[in-house]
Amino acid sequence: MAADILIYTIVNGGTEYMAISSVDSKAGTNAATGIGTITDANTASDHMKAALKNKDYMEFISLYKEKMRDDIDNGTAEPSFQTGSQTFTDRQWDRLLENFDSAQDDIKKAVKEQGNKLKEEADESRKLSKELNEKILKELLQKQEDDRKLTLLTSELLKAVYPVSPEDAMLGAVPRMYITAVSEDGIRCISQDSEEYDWELLFANSIQYRQAMDIIDWASEEMDNYLFAANENFWQDYLGGNIDIEAFKDFLATTNNGIPDYVIGDEYNMRIDESKIKWAQYMN
Repeated sequence: MAADILIYTIVNGGTEYMAISSVDSKAGTNAATGIGTITDANTASDHMKAALKNKDYMEFISLYKEKMRDDIDNGTAEPSFQTGSQTFTDRQWDRLLENFDSAQDDIKKAVKEQGNKLKEEADESRKLSKELNEKILKELLQKQEDDRKLTLLTSELLKAVYPVSPEDAMLGAVPRMYITAVSEDGIRCISQDSEEYDWELLFANSIQYRQAMDIIDWASEEMDNYLFAANENFWQDYLGGNIDIEAFKDFLATTNNGIPDYVIGDEYNMRIDESKIKWAQYMN
């Protein structure tokens, strides 16, 4: 049974082919060969059988090779080469490289545009973040100021005025005044020239608040100048249970409206009262 072999390449829209018609050698049938151009590769086999009968096989090969040389010389056919599993002509390869270069340029352009876009978005994000942080900080500071004023308004306020000696007054010294605010959550002290607390002590529990109010209630019957209340160390030791509070009350009772006098005796025989001077650490 005969087998038809069709070889073809595309040239200017048509199909250039080489056809070989052969049969089983045992049957003694001659081979048929031929060269031609058709437009429908699917009908090539039948066309070749009719057109290529009685052609010698070697003559066909010689004719085909000669025609290929003529086509290449005349520019009507292109040489091709194999790369991987595909075959390309020079023009096809050049076109492929051009498309590849163009695709690379498009990718680079897209990456650059995306990078610029991300940079702009990052800059805008940083700007918004900075503005938001500034707004939050401003609101926080305002809230702290409002809370401070509210705390002072709702607290028990104790005034402490530290006197100066006549000699210091002559040199321009003026009395220092502090306000101590006692509220349910803690004790805060602020000087007359300050906008911030000089110190702040928060209560550990409600018992400490009641302890603070006990000494204040007692002292309010004895004085209106609370020097001890402006001393942070006093409150730490008192609330920590490190003061003999009854002995301290006895000392406060000897003061002149809260201002202590540590000297005893007359002008000819003055000395420091040891029982009083030990409390000086809470009165400065």
